[in-house]
Amino acid sequence: MSIEETVDYIIKNKSSCTRFGDGEFLVLVGQFNQFQKADKKLANRLKEVIDNRVDNLLVCMPSFITNVKPFVLNSQLTGLGFNHSYLKTAVKPYVSVANIYGDSLFTRFYMNKKDKSKTPDYIKTLKRLWEGEKLLIVEGKYSRLGVSNDLFDNTISIKRILCPQENAFDRYDIILSCIKKYYQGELIILALGMTATILAYDLAKEKMRALDLGHIDVEYEWYRMGATHKLPISGKQMSECQGGDCHSSSSNIRYLKQIIADCSS
Repeated sequence: MSIEETVDYIIKNKSSCTRFGDGEFLVLVGQFNQFQKADKKLANRLKEVIDNRVDNLLVCMPSFITNVKPFVLNSQLTGLGFNHSYLKTAVKPYVSVANIYGDSLFTRFYMNKKDKSKTPDYIKTLKRLWEGEKLLIVEGKYSRLGVSNDLFDNTISIKRILCPQENAFDRYDIILSCIKKYYQGELIILALGMTATILAYDLAKEKMRALDLGHIDVEYEWYRMGATHKLPISGKQMSECQGGDCHSSSSNIRYLKQIIADCSS
C-alpha cells in the first residue's frame, strides 16, 4: 500500500499495525544498531511476526522492499549500508508476494519528503488514528511522545508506561506483563524500536489494539520547527543527529502525572 492507503486502512478497519524497517532486518541477519544489540531470540520473534498472520494486524514494510529493480533498490538502500544482494538473500525470503503490506514509512511524513506542501493535510489524517481515544503509550524512558506539542490533544486521556531506552527486548516479558496489568481497553501506542514490532503482534493476538508508530513524534516536531535538516529536540531522546542524546528528567507536570509504570530498570 501507499502511505495514504496504509493510514486509511488502519482507520477504516480499526486495525493494529506493526512495522519493519532497517533495524529489524539488521537483527534478522545477526547485526545490531545503537539501540538494540544482536539477539537470536529477537531475530526468531521477528521472523515469527512476518511468517504468521493475525486477524486485524497490518504488517508494514518499507515501500522499497517490494520493489525488485536493482538500480532503484541500491539508490534507496545505500544510506542504510544495504545493497541489492543483501536484500535478495536476507530480506526477500521473509516477504511474500501473496500478502498485502502497509508502508512502514507512513510515520515518516516530513523530513525526507521533497514536496512538503501536503504535510498539514496528511497530519490531519494521521491524527484521526487516535481521535477520541483513550491512549496507553508504551515508549522509551526519554522518548516523551506528544510532550510539549499538540500531537495527541484530540484524545480523551493518556497513560504512559516507560521502558528502557536501549535494549528494551532484554525486559520484554516484564514490559508485556506490565501492559496487560494496566490495560483497560485503551488504544496502545508503541514507540520502542524493534521491540514494538513484536509487542504489536503479541498484543493483537490478545485482542488488544496497538499501533507501532516509532518516530512519529520526532517527525511532527521537525514539521513544527520548519526544519530543513535533522535537528535535536529539546527534552527528547533521538538517534538521528548529533546532540540528540537526552537523559534528563522532565519537569512537565502533565507528563509526569501520565506515567503509571516504569519498566526501564
